[in-house]
Amino acid sequence: MADIPTDLKYTSSHEWVSVEGNTAIIGISDHAQEELTELVFIELPDRGRELTAGDPCAVVESVKTASDIYAPLSGEVIETNDALDTEPGTVHVVVRDDADEVVGVARVLDEGEEWRIGRVALAPRARGRGLSGPLMTACLEVCEGRPVVLAAQTPLADWYATFGFEVSGPEFLDGSIPHLPMVRPLGAQP
Repeated sequence: MADIPTDLKYTSSHEWVSVEGNTAIIGISDHAQEELTELVFIELPDRGRELTAGDPCAVVESVKTASDIYAPLSGEVIETNDALDTEPGTVHVVVRDDADEVVGVARVLDEGEEWRIGRVALAPRARGRGLSGPLMTACLEVCEGRPVVLAAQTPLADWYATFGFEVSGPEFLDGSIPHLPMVRPLGAQP
């Protein structure tokens, strides 16, 4: 039997929504993804678009078919996944707390000769509870047989080093936040 998250609300057409405050995140169920099989294209709504509950808002195209995604609620689109989130081979890693609520996410990109971990984030309510380690461990379980790279916020470089990462270049700014490029060589151990 599938592990169905308890913090998500589902529609009969297999969209889900997670609401925190006045912001909602929308996706499609694992069942819908499995039925579609290999996705080849995703058309997401533009930022600023007003959605009406029940209306088509996105399209997913697989090797089998193209399907509309329906807005599970009304509201304005404030952000969508970037193109890397929708590329084949991208793996989204999720960590849940004891109440089965999503509290951490990360993205693992298959870049051919190496894996890239990015967009590592914990919900503010989950910080300081020891959940970042299991999130990174889950990411590394995806990254087999090749080196792994990431851009660490500079103050977190020592923490990433506990997982076998090494600084691989000079510090740079991502927006106004200093980062260090890091690599975890093939065969590195935490």
